[in-house]
Amino acid sequence: MIHSKLIDTHPAVSVIMPTFNYGKYIGEAIDSVLNQTFKNWELLIIDDCSTDGTYEKLCCKYKDIPQIRILKTKKNGGSAAARNLGLDNAKGKYIAFLDSDDFYDPTYLDEQISILESSQTNIIAASYRRLAKNSTTNFIVPKTITFRLALKGNPMAPLGTIYRFAPYKDLRFSMNMRKREDYVFFLNILKNEPFAIGNQKVLGTLRIHQGSKTKKKYYLIRWQYRAYRMVGLSIAKSVFYVLCWAFYGLKKYKNVR
Repeated sequence: MIHSKLIDTHPAVSVIMPTFNYGKYIGEAIDSVLNQTFKNWELLIIDDCSTDGTYEKLCCKYKDIPQIRILKTKKNGGSAAARNLGLDNAKGKYIAFLDSDDFYDPTYLDEQISILESSQTNIIAASYRRLAKNSTTNFIVPKTITFRLALKGNPMAPLGTIYRFAPYKDLRFSMNMRKREDYVFFLNILKNEPFAIGNQKVLGTLRIHQGSKTKKKYYLIRWQYRAYRMVGLSIAKSVFYVLCWAFYGLKKYKNVR
């Protein structure tokens, strides 16, 4: 279901924002798109059958903004289903992602698209700050991100990643992955690219909720292994890279509290 008018001009970038019961944060996320210095965008907000009234509030508040389209999944299907519905409806030359509890810096789209326009690769990942309960730390991506490097530990978050839509118009998030579906998605792009550009400038904020970091590693091990198998790695290589990923994660989150 779509509850706003389509924008008149073809957007340069489609920002896809899935949400489920994040009414507390989503206003800040939406404002961060509205406040972009780069103006040729569309925002597709996909409500995954929220039970906290998020959908109704969104329709009421943003229905008259032409650049915002509000969609709703037919049933709760998780981030993969919501993002896929966004991709099915996207009209932009580029695709950007923004979870509804995160937010962009004002120049995010401007700087990312400017770099990508002058590049021969189809994907870019920016650095970001991590906002936790007791700390705010920056995560700086490598200048060059290859498929092999990403196997050892994923430096690419949906926040920060933009790619050129046309070469990957048929690519979708796996519905067989309850977790790590974004990782599989980006690996499938990297398999076909010489590299992704790593923009080392911090251009967004990723919110880390209390308890999520601690639970993440133990719970995600099986999903991490499955992700490697889904992109074609052997059992032995998958086990090896799970160990690499675990070590990488310890370093990545050591200052996040």
